[in-house]
Amino acid sequence: MACGQSVHILLMEDDAGQAQLAQRTLVRAGYAVEVVGNGVTGLVLTATGAYDVLLVDYHMPGTGGLEVLQTLATRGTFPPTIMVTGHGDEAIAVEAMKLGASDYLVKDVEGQYLTLLPAVVARVLRQHHLLEEKRQAEETLQQHLEWLDTTLASIDDAVITTDSVGTITFLNPVAAHLTGWSVLEACGQPIEAVLRLFQAQTRQAVERPVHKVLNTGERVSSEPETLLVTRQGRELPVTGRAAPIRGPSGTLQGAVVVLRDMSEQKRLEEALRQAQKMEAIGTLAGGIAHDFNNILAAMLGFTELATYDVPPASVTWRNLQQVLTAGKRAKDVVQQILAFSRQTLLQRQPLRLQALVQEALTLLRASLPSTIEIRTHLAEEAGAVLADATQMHQVLLNLCTNAEYAMRPTGGVLEVAVEAVDVEAPLALTHPALHPGPYVRLTVRDTGQGMAPDVLERLFEPYFTTKPPGSGSGMGLAVVHGIITQHGGAMTVTSTPGHGTTCTVYLPWYAEAAAPPPHHEEGRLGGTERILFVDDEPAMAALGQEVLTRLGYQVVVCLSSAEALALFRTAMPPFDLVVTDYTMPRLTGDALIRALRQLRPALPVILCTGFSDTMDTARAQDAGINAFVTKHWQGRELAQTIRRVLDQQGSIPRSPSEPALMEE
Repeated sequence: MACGQSVHILLMEDDAGQAQLAQRTLVRAGYAVEVVGNGVTGLVLTATGAYDVLLVDYHMPGTGGLEVLQTLATRGTFPPTIMVTGHGDEAIAVEAMKLGASDYLVKDVEGQYLTLLPAVVARVLRQHHLLEEKRQAEETLQQHLEWLDTTLASIDDAVITTDSVGTITFLNPVAAHLTGWSVLEACGQPIEAVLRLFQAQTRQAVERPVHKVLNTGERVSSEPETLLVTRQGRELPVTGRAAPIRGPSGTLQGAVVVLRDMSEQKRLEEALRQAQKMEAIGTLAGGIAHDFNNILAAMLGFTELATYDVPPASVTWRNLQQVLTAGKRAKDVVQQILAFSRQTLLQRQPLRLQALVQEALTLLRASLPSTIEIRTHLAEEAGAVLADATQMHQVLLNLCTNAEYAMRPTGGVLEVAVEAVDVEAPLALTHPALHPGPYVRLTVRDTGQGMAPDVLERLFEPYFTTKPPGSGSGMGLAVVHGIITQHGGAMTVTSTPGHGTTCTVYLPWYAEAAAPPPHHEEGRLGGTERILFVDDEPAMAALGQEVLTRLGYQVVVCLSSAEALALFRTAMPPFDLVVTDYTMPRLTGDALIRALRQLRPALPVILCTGFSDTMDTARAQDAGINAFVTKHWQGRELAQTIRRVLDQQGSIPRSPSEPALMEE
């Protein structure tokens, strides 16, 4: 630092004459000097931090120079300090240096030391600034090393460094975990010791980049996957790359080897493939079920109509009842397929799984063998989920039934738990349906025979089963998977042969308590109103016309939305109600309703569908649709819905003599 007014010196000197001479000399050299006559006052002023250099006389009354230095030393850092002593006090000067003084001057009688004073101050300042720069450089280096250690410790890749001859000089925690070595064990070992951990058949994939870097100094970006065998005998898929470490002059000083454990990536890829496979199977199953549902709805509807035209208890009537029974069983199968493909219509309401578990286990207890013990953990604070109670009951029964089958030969323990959990990002990444946040977790665990990995891989495929013929259809877990996914949740299954199976279901937590379902009084059937019935399936259109005509309604049928819209514009008298299918080409049912409402805003409408990902009861209500019924409706259900909607609108009164059709 150059001399000048920016340098402030505090001079502690009790001899006024000496103090004046020293101050004059330093001011002449360009320094700003303040003088105090004792050490106590000097210590008070140094606490302000306003001085760049301290000049301290050894001999002062009360607090002398050494006491000043001792006090300054207790404060930690202090400005460069020069001790001024009398002739013959060199030993004291040495003591002062030990206490932290930067230099010292010895007074002489002639006062010649004053000529040296400016040069000593300048030298002390230079030394101080050099030391300060060195200290800052060391702090910067230490911070850089700490940052480097933190970075290397936090990355997911294994990092190993060597010197120029391939001796290991460093490895980060991931590398220690992969190799099974501690840092002390690894450092000093040749890099070949690490390379020997790789499977012999694929070892060259890692050896090649390492040797290439050490021999030529060329960087190797990546190499094919190989297998690393840990000390515990686990085989891990690994990719490796290497780069040179060079000194300031560019000389090769070693290599850095980076190994990436591909296990998690391969697991995520497998999970993605499984999800894509399930999605494809679900889409195919849903399409088949949709078409079959339309066919089945017409079969059931016309069969039901036929039962009203034959004498009850006749042979024909009994045969038709068998057709209806078989059709209802087929309808259940369709619902299972739609549940698997996540295309069923849900009646969701706030639901506490704890009560559902208690109810289901009460029913199951009677059918379970006495060799199976049931244990439950139902956390009260788990809260509610927004779910279809019937489907959740099916999920629980399917999981518990599978667990019972696994323990049937030897008995065991069936555990069912419901608890609140927070799903974190790592788990959410492995299940596309999950998002970080609060969930209710349902766990069903058994101590049965467990499953092999190849069975686990196909567990959710429809009609895949390990049970003997007649013991199961293979749809149980496929349906469970579809239900859970449709509810915005996810399901995992872990199993080890001989050590049981754990099925874990995650469902989004819902804040509101359960509310009782609304109750509707059933009214009378039939009427004389004018109804427009729209369905692109000719069989369903014919069925709707037959059912509603028998009830006394005036029915006009259209097989397309465009035809219905054109007819509605010119129809006289106007229609009292429109019943339309949802899934139709070109113009869907909800789009048709919007077009009709532009012509007549208060028009009563009923929407029908077999399944839909984009429409359910709640969405229909939000869209202003008066009622929403499923495509597999039977005559009574449709009749009740129509009558309720018309009565709510205050339409034309019903005929006093209603037909007895479909009365139970």
